[in-house]
Amino acid sequence: MAKSHLRIEAYGTVDELNSFIGLLGDQLILASPAPLFADAQKLLREVQDRLFTIGASLACDPDKESKLKIPDLSPADIQLLESAIDDMETELPPMKTFLLPGGHLAVSSAHLARCVCRRAERGVVRLQDEQVFVEPLVLQYINRLSDYLFVLARFVGHRLAVPEIPWHPGSDASPSYIVEYHQLTIIPSFICNTRSLIVASSSLWVTIRKVCRKRSRRSKKSWCNSFALAVSRFRSARRQIRYQDC
Repeated sequence: MAKSHLRIEAYGTVDELNSFIGLLGDQLILASPAPLFADAQKLLREVQDRLFTIGASLACDPDKESKLKIPDLSPADIQLLESAIDDMETELPPMKTFLLPGGHLAVSSAHLARCVCRRAERGVVRLQDEQVFVEPLVLQYINRLSDYLFVLARFVGHRLAVPEIPWHPGSDASPSYIVEYHQLTIIPSFICNTRSLIVASSSLWVTIRKVCRKRSRRSKKSWCNSFALAVSRFRSARRQIRYQDC
């Protein structure tokens, strides 16, 4: 079977999804040492187990008997996801607009997993389009899992008090991103201007010391030019610090 075969693409994407689910679980641990997401972490481990089942199911040729006993998915697995969605939504405010992914690493990780899950779903649908048999519960589970991950992303942001980022059609950027970008640009600019002030101060000090000690035979005009240049650099750097917008 070629590496580009739809079957390999399908279970390879499910494997990728499993890795992202693991990353999401780790991010939840880092985001909150307290057991804020204990239920979600437990369910994510179960999801990883089910994804292994799905991957094995997709990898096996249905026309050939497998030597490996593959555990079956059950409607209870799908019901578990739906119950978790309902529980989280009772705590969430109504969603009144489309949301941009982001705001926190754990939130972004959930959205990444959701996107990979949707891609896995499309891969399974392509298998079906090619008349390859796929267990119906596999497609149902992946579909509900993507919905669960979307609600989980909102739930994590809510529990961590991270503001949601609404999508404003036609605008260049949301206000929250503008504030964050402004905050990020202040620090490098301030460091750069401070460094300029230090360099200019050092240059001015060296020039003054040489003039006072008369260790150079340079002409008076040359010393005056050097001194004026050093003073100019010092004043320019000082103005940049003074008017730095912090």
